[in-house]
Amino acid sequence: MKQTQPRLHVNLLPQDPFFESTLGRVINWASTAGRYLVIFTQLIVIGSFATRFKLDRDATDLRAEVFTKSSIIESYDTLEDDVAMIQKRTSFLKTESEKKTIAEMFDILGKTMPVDVALQSIQTNTGGDGLTLRGTAIRSSDLTIFVRNLLISNDVRAVQVSEVKSSKEGQPGFEFTVSVQFGEKTVRTPVQQKKKST
Repeated sequence: MKQTQPRLHVNLLPQDPFFESTLGRVINWASTAGRYLVIFTQLIVIGSFATRFKLDRDATDLRAEVFTKSSIIESYDTLEDDVAMIQKRTSFLKTESEKKTIAEMFDILGKTMPVDVALQSIQTNTGGDGLTLRGTAIRSSDLTIFVRNLLISNDVRAVQVSEVKSSKEGQPGFEFTVSVQFGEKTVRTPVQQKKKST
């Protein structure tokens, strides 16, 4: 077997003793590995600038979106007041439409008043939806029938008998004052009486 001869490396360039010193080694490192570090740092700076531009663009878009949505919200600012006003007007119109005219009120009185009941005066109340009646009834049963007919009428909301007294001397019957409120009757749920425990 042939034995391989070791290769000899001959460096014909003379070694500069400066690169053997500390300063020389630093300069040698800076000229080799240091440049890669500089390049890497520059790439980071460039990436930071690019990210900054993107963030600025996103912030601008976000501000524009917030401004647009704020404008939309401000346009609905008066919506609640408008709805409340419409509800008030609707309620007012409904109340007004439910009110009876004077002719309708007199027609209801004519249908419910017995023959032996006579009215002396009729006065409208403040709201315009009722009448205060003053009159006479020959018998108490006639007044009872009159009040009962008003109570069962679907066009009468409430009846209040505020005064009943005997007629003046020499005149038969009773004098009365009745307040009648016209409108749709309010339906009330009857209250059930509790059973007494035995």
